[in-house]
Amino acid sequence: MKQYVGEHTKRERKMLMLDKPKYGWCNIMIGQDKIGCASYLTDVPTYLLDVFNQYLSEENRLGFTIEFDAEGYFFGIMEFNETLYFIRDDTLDGNPVLQEISPTLLGLEVFDRAEIIKKLAYELIVDIETNLEDWVYWENDEESMETNESDNR
Repeated sequence: MKQYVGEHTKRERKMLMLDKPKYGWCNIMIGQDKIGCASYLTDVPTYLLDVFNQYLSEENRLGFTIEFDAEGYFFGIMEFNETLYFIRDDTLDGNPVLQEISPTLLGLEVFDRAEIIKKLAYELIVDIETNLEDWVYWENDEESMETNESDNR
């Protein structure tokens, strides 16, 4: 029997892709399940928008892959054989862990790779818009906020 990321979750919940950024870190989510915490080393919203845009473009012929640096381990989402997986390498033995992503995490009834990717893209846009000001200042929270405050004086 396959085990999916977040399969234990049965109740309806708000969907997320990106949690609110804080101090240069951002939780990456599938539904309400945290799959990892990305650091400011990557401009997360821009990177994700670029990946989704490229993948959803008509001329795309490549698989879907997202990789995040969590400063000590890597994690992400990858497509293999028409299926989406969550992958991380923060294990004690150093071997990556791979789990198929359950469509129920995103409120979908059946697995349809294209629909899951579109749902993640939609949730990404909603999450960026919801926390737009936080994303503007997320790489240098204190420094940027101080500069912004002094500009407003």
